[in-house]
Amino acid sequence: MRYIRFLKTPRVITEKGTQRSQISCLITITSDLGDSFLPHDIQLSAELLSSGPSEEVLVWRTVQWSAGMRSLPIAFPLTKSRTTCKMRVRVGVEPKSKHDEYTKLSDEGSCSVVSAWSAEFAPSVTAGPAEKLVERRFSLSNGHIVSVQEETGESIARHLW
Repeated sequence: MRYIRFLKTPRVITEKGTQRSQISCLITITSDLGDSFLPHDIQLSAELLSSGPSEEVLVWRTVQWSAGMRSLPIAFPLTKSRTTCKMRVRVGVEPKSKHDEYTKLSDEGSCSVVSAWSAEFAPSVTAGPAEKLVERRFSLSNGHIVSVQEETGESIARHLW
């Protein structure tokens, strides 16, 4: 199994030479110990979500992880109309998914990549980056949804085992 991790949590940055803002983050896909990277090509769904129970998809795009990569930058355009509500970023294999299905992750022949939801953040340059947390959501075979948070970054000291 491999895990999507935020090396840099989502943050608002202003493009050099312009007044346009975007939400930027940096991810990696590693083993549980962080000692090896996903050695296969895979297409990922990257989504900017409104924070709250409905988690409406505000911006959706696909990004490509290629064998041999160590990290992948992701950016979303930020319009002034979207600067009033808190947001979060989700990156995973299945588009517009509310959770990962645990049985699919453990099936032989599946890509076995666990999705990541960032902590919520305010879409403002002055607000700073999202908290260094990642949320994992799993749908179990009995229909229950389990949600777990872990600290993100390159250290595995606080990684969820």
